[in-house]
Amino acid sequence: PAGAPAVEDLANMIERDDPSVSWAAARSLGFIGSQAIGAVAVLEKAAASQDALLQENAQRSIGLIVEVPKHLDALESDDGFKRGEAAAALGLYGPACKVAVPKLVELLDDPDGFVRDSAAQSLKKIDPITAQRHGIE
Repeated sequence: PAGAPAVEDLANMIERDDPSVSWAAARSLGFIGSQAIGAVAVLEKAAASQDALLQENAQRSIGLIVEVPKHLDALESDDGFKRGEAAAALGLYGPACKVAVPKLVELLDDPDGFVRDSAAQSLKKIDPITAQRHGIE
């Protein structure tokens, strides 16, 4: 993503005294995705903060940086249960997980009903407009 060069700057901003800057920096790192892996240590520290919003943003970003790529890989599994569970897990990230949309759309035609349903439910959470375009209400 275009934001990858900003990882170090954003990581440094998390430790600023202005909470709104810290919150925004922690949240922004998640949108960069796996290319922000170098910021995970700082995010883990922020996730242990006394500031609830900083904790939430840091935890979500860690998930987007570390866990989402694992779930995306699991969508390729031969095991329908693993594909379905991975599709469901991606929906937990909501609109921040747009990277998963093309694969979730592809899974709407999966032979396994659990996979199709999980992909549809996650697609509604991540990109409701795309879900509607594919007949998912």
